[in-house]
Amino acid sequence: MDLDHLLGGLARTTLKLVWERLGGTDPVGPAPPQGPAPTGPVPFDLDRRPLPPGESVDALLPRAAGEFSRIRVHDRFGGPRAGGVLGLYQAGSAAVRVLAAAASSPEAARRLVAQCRAGEREAGVPPAVAESLDTEPSYSGAPGSFIWSRGPYVFCASSHDTEGDVALPATPAQVAVLGRFLAAFPY
Repeated sequence: MDLDHLLGGLARTTLKLVWERLGGTDPVGPAPPQGPAPTGPVPFDLDRRPLPPGESVDALLPRAAGEFSRIRVHDRFGGPRAGGVLGLYQAGSAAVRVLAAAASSPEAARRLVAQCRAGEREAGVPPAVAESLDTEPSYSGAPGSFIWSRGPYVFCASSHDTEGDVALPATPAQVAVLGRFLAAFPY
């Protein structure tokens, strides 16, 4: 650990303790997640995005992301720590489904990204066009589908259609919709 990183962590901890003592909230937010960095540019600047402010549905799946509004939430998987929360976002006729989950650790989240991508391959999702596994952030993006982790959080966004559990190939319009959504999603 270098001196700048250590001093930054110390300053963050000190500021947080002062704010707590004064009865305020943490103005800095959680520390940036640590882990091996991806090589090359990270799509959508995922490595520069903040962590969600908590594990509630609204914290993980904000009501709006750019032009997209969250129109439905399914919590049938048992919540963020038990399988995730599914949200449906819509902008006009464009729709994106997002599954958000909270893993036990950043390492577990990175493993989930790899496992999800393996499951997508089995379901027939095309090969990844951008991928960095076991890094912070971890991500894997195929046309119409993008999975990523940020700290202990895992997100899976999809704009392609399915027939049951089988993914249908994404159209160019669906790929563009997902790109617009990912550019606006805060995490």
